[in-house]
Amino acid sequence: MIGKKIVLALSLCVAGSFIPLQAAPCVSGSLLSTYIGSSCDIGTLSFSFTSFNVIGATANTTPPGGLTANQVQLVTLLNANGTGFLLVPTVAWTASGGGANTDSELQYVVTGTGINRIYLEVDGSVTPNAFSHVLEQYCLGGTTSPPAGNGSCPGDLNLAQHQLDATIVGLGGPGDTDGSHPVPDGCSGLSTAVTPTGAGPVACGVSATFAAQTSISVLKDIDVNGGPGGGNGDFAQITGVVNQFGAPVPEPGTYVLSVIGLGLLFMGRRKLSRS
Repeated sequence: MIGKKIVLALSLCVAGSFIPLQAAPCVSGSLLSTYIGSSCDIGTLSFSFTSFNVIGATANTTPPGGLTANQVQLVTLLNANGTGFLLVPTVAWTASGGGANTDSELQYVVTGTGINRIYLEVDGSVTPNAFSHVLEQYCLGGTTSPPAGNGSCPGDLNLAQHQLDATIVGLGGPGDTDGSHPVPDGCSGLSTAVTPTGAGPVACGVSATFAAQTSISVLKDIDVNGGPGGGNGDFAQITGVVNQFGAPVPEPGTYVLSVIGLGLLFMGRRKLSRS
């Protein structure tokens, strides 16, 4: 007869075999700079943050010189939109007046099992002629960030580059081509109005679904733009940027192992209760 301790040990080992090994979790509320050049986990997905760089910043923008990784909080998200994060600037991320703009890029790779959806959202506000814009390029199956700018993905030219665009735009602004957006803010770039995940007051979101992946490389361009011209009193502000991914789908064998493990655990407990 199998000893009680052996039954318990086997049940725990088998039940634990379907739990994936994970790195340290991303700490919600930490500065993004904490994770640049390293990886951390949110739920069952791992995020490897390559870089966060200022691409450009004109006068009349805050923070002066552009937003850096040590001025951004990483807030973890696990909800109906999937697993991911909200980037929250710790200082106002604003372009004031026509001709003013500030632009930053985030590069990272997400890995996991069964990733079949990506969600992009921008939170903020704008006035007429201004816009707050996030353009996201991503490679399904990509393991090197960022995606190449020529429509192909690094390391494998057979991987096609995909794109999402979420934009908050003011009436009469560059993205408002048909004049039908509500005053003062509307959504463009195929994005639609959503409830803000962060501070808002306005948010535009867009998503895409695809065959299950184990890795996706992402290049996210974030642009706060006061619009054309100068000194017209317009402004754009971003209060948050969201990226989330479809939850990993457990392999069929996972359920079998879990049932076996729980069954052995139950048998072990019964044997112990009889002794």
